[in-house]
Amino acid sequence: MKKSQVIFKAVDIFMKEPQNSVSFENIFCEKDIPYSDNGGEYTMGDMYYPPRILRNGKKYPVVINMHGGAFIMGDKKYRISISECFANQNFFVYNINYRMPPEVDLIKLISDTVDAFNYLDVLSKTYNIDLDRIIVTGDSSGAYNASYLQLLSAHPEIADKIGVNRLNHPVTAAALFCGPYDLPKFMDVPMPFGIVPEMANLILDYPVKQDLSNISEYPLFDYISPINFVDEKWCPTFIAWAKSDLIVPEQGQPMADKLIESVEKVKTFEAQGLQNNHCFHLLQRTTPAKKCLAQCFEFLNEILAEEKEEQPAL
Repeated sequence: MKKSQVIFKAVDIFMKEPQNSVSFENIFCEKDIPYSDNGGEYTMGDMYYPPRILRNGKKYPVVINMHGGAFIMGDKKYRISISECFANQNFFVYNINYRMPPEVDLIKLISDTVDAFNYLDVLSKTYNIDLDRIIVTGDSSGAYNASYLQLLSAHPEIADKIGVNRLNHPVTAAALFCGPYDLPKFMDVPMPFGIVPEMANLILDYPVKQDLSNISEYPLFDYISPINFVDEKWCPTFIAWAKSDLIVPEQGQPMADKLIESVEKVKTFEAQGLQNNHCFHLLQRTTPAKKCLAQCFEFLNEILAEEKEEQPAL
């Protein structure tokens, strides 16, 4: 295991309990539903939902949640509480794993998230999912993944250019938390033990130099930063970030500015203070997390209500 993997694995282990300390009653979870045969346990998801919405004559929105971990670590088991939190809003939540570097490169990682998204067609045969109301969400690198699905929804031709499948349905809304949307900028952040060049090599599967001076020579460099593609075609978005974020500094506000400039419906939340740092919303007992998630759900429910009235399940 590389140094960078060890560091982010330690973060997962250390934060597992505080980030999953809140539980919600009457939320059911069906574990390890595979969406692809490519990656074993890494191409599976867990479906969360309150039993009251299952086959009650209506269709309900579905959320795809993608864990963070700097693209190189992480697991759906560390996102139980946030999945339950979304499910408690009367959403189906497909909380997924996906393959990560060094086993695969960034493009194959993105391809897995696309396959999970498209697998909603299959899941809708078992669950009363409304495929006209699909939300993508994630934290940290998971927020990058969610924003990339927004990009592929807005500009399907990009899927052809990077070599992944097109989305079967448009993304209705997104909730982005503390993500890196400008990837070269993320890779230029000072981190301990000189792990940034190592991470760049792992993520891109490309021989990036120690000073990152050749990163622009990566063949798909023009397509690795979702922020560069934000325009009026993007879906309504809730975006949250920590002002003093130590992992992805100066990423949330620029992305929010681009969204506000281009997209009709955007809601923002900035957590203040050094103590409210990267992925602060996962610590659901804290006041900033409570405020952030409350505003997120208010926004999403407004968008979903406008998008489509609830229809009887087929």
